[in-house]
Amino acid sequence: MPKVSDFLDVLEGFAPSFLRMQGDNVGLLVGDPAREVRRVMLTLDITPAVAQEAAEAGAELVVSHHPVIFRPLSSVTPQSYNGAAVTTLLEHRIAAICMHTNLDAAAGGVNDTLARVLGLSQVELVDDGGAGILRRGVLPQEMPPADFAAYVGQRLYCRGVRYLEGTRPVRVVTVCGGAGGGQEDAMAALASGCDAYVTAEVKYPVSLELDHAGLTVVDAGHFHTENPVLESLRALLSARFPGVSLTVSAHDDPMKFLLF
Repeated sequence: MPKVSDFLDVLEGFAPSFLRMQGDNVGLLVGDPAREVRRVMLTLDITPAVAQEAAEAGAELVVSHHPVIFRPLSSVTPQSYNGAAVTTLLEHRIAAICMHTNLDAAAGGVNDTLARVLGLSQVELVDDGGAGILRRGVLPQEMPPADFAAYVGQRLYCRGVRYLEGTRPVRVVTVCGGAGGGQEDAMAALASGCDAYVTAEVKYPVSLELDHAGLTVVDAGHFHTENPVLESLRALLSARFPGVSLTVSAHDDPMKFLLF
C-alpha cells in the first residue's frame, strides 16, 4: 500500500517545489509521511467543509492547489477558518499535500491545462519576469471578441464572465489561471503579442489600461480558471497508483451571480 511520502515524491516530480514563487508554502503541510493511503481527495482549497468531506469519505490524504497553511498560524482552533480545517485534518489523521505556484508553473500544470481546455495549440511559455507561469497559444480559428468570451465561459463551465471587448478578432491567446489580473501579469500578457488574455481578478485600473490597448480580456474567475487542473492531477495519480481511490471534492466557487 502506498504511503503519503510516495504521493509526495510523485507530485514533487510533476511540480517541483523549486518552481514555487518566493514566500509560497508548498509540500506536505499536514500529516504523517508514513501514513498508508487508500483514498485521496483532490481539491483547489482545503476549506473546513472540504476537510470534513474528506473525513466522511475516509480519505487519508488531501491534495490541494491552495495551501491550507499559507501564513504562520498563531493558533489552531475550530473557531478560525484555517484552524477549523487543520483541526479536522489532525483529528482524522488526514495528510495534506499542497502545490501552489509550483503547480501554476509546472509543465502540464494549471496553465498548460487551462490552455488545453481552451483548445489552444502551439502552446509556449510567456516571458513573465522569470515566474514561468503564463502560457500563449493559438485557437483553431479566430473569433470575434464577444464570441470568444462566451466560448471561454462555456469551456470552463462558468456561470458568467467579465470581459473587455478588444479591437481585433481573437486568434492568439495568453492565459494565467487564478489571480493574473494584477499589473505585472497583465502587462506581460499584453507584451506577449496576444489578441486576448484569459485570467481572473482583473484590477480596475489594469482593465482601463488593457482596454486602451485594445486587448480582449476575459475574467473567468479564480476558481474556474484553475479547477480543470484537478482532472490532470487525477490522471497523473491514477496512472501511478491504480489501486487507490481518487475523488474530486464537491467544493465549488462560493461566489454567486445576481443578474439584473
